[in-house]
Amino acid sequence: MRKYKSITLYLIVALMLLCLCGCRKTSTSNLSCESSYPSITSSQESEEEQTEESAPESTQVSASVQENTSSASSASSAQKTPAKPKTNPNPYLLKVNRTQNLVIAYSKDGNGEYTVPVRAMICSVGLNGDTPTDTYKTQNKYVWRPLIGNVYGQYATRITGSILFHSVPYSSQNKSTLDYNEYNKLGSSASHGCVRMTVEDAKWIYDNCPLGTTVIIYDSNAPEPLAKPSAQKIDPSSPMCGWDPTDPDPANPWKNTTPAPKEPETEPQQEITEETEQTE
Repeated sequence: MRKYKSITLYLIVALMLLCLCGCRKTSTSNLSCESSYPSITSSQESEEEQTEESAPESTQVSASVQENTSSASSASSAQKTPAKPKTNPNPYLLKVNRTQNLVIAYSKDGNGEYTVPVRAMICSVGLNGDTPTDTYKTQNKYVWRPLIGNVYGQYATRITGSILFHSVPYSSQNKSTLDYNEYNKLGSSASHGCVRMTVEDAKWIYDNCPLGTTVIIYDSNAPEPLAKPSAQKIDPSSPMCGWDPTDPDPANPWKNTTPAPKEPETEPQQEITEETEQTE
């Protein structure tokens, strides 16, 4: 009996020891899970969401600050850089008086109006009213331009359609082939519609009146603000008759001679009067 009692006690003690060991293991495993995987509260989730949403806003703020800084620096640099003066794209206006075969260039006054006459140029407009009257804008320019009759003009500026400013015609693109008979008609109507001029005057328009220059063509017997200049007459027997006396080309033989005295202003005026009567 004593042996059975001792065995029983031994078993009871062993069971008790087993129970105590099991409880300790369970409590230890629970503590380990909580510390390794802590739960996330709703407040922590909201904070993380706010942090993620606020990150782009901070980027936008920094970007706007950079933009403001760059715009401010560009504005300050613009203030430091002096503004370039505006250039007048069309410094002159050209008026062509068909009745008087006269071209006058006008520059702007203090109010920006073309009222200041600066240059008067003798010309030959079209016969029988072939030069149209109206207001135009110049369109093209040519150093040499083929003309009606298999001839050529120097320093041509297109007024409208087939109407141009240009020199008196040449038989070829050679400056020594001027039609001197037509040159001697300057101051009277003689062309097919273009406005013929001396080479010097045609080149002045070519050089100084950019495309888009206004051209007004009209008829008037009234005195103009500048007197009509006269053109030198060319002697057909002269060895230089094939050159325009006003051509600035260094090879122009007229440059080595004394120009003939200009005709009195009264004679061209009489020609104008007669020409006007014939036209009418």
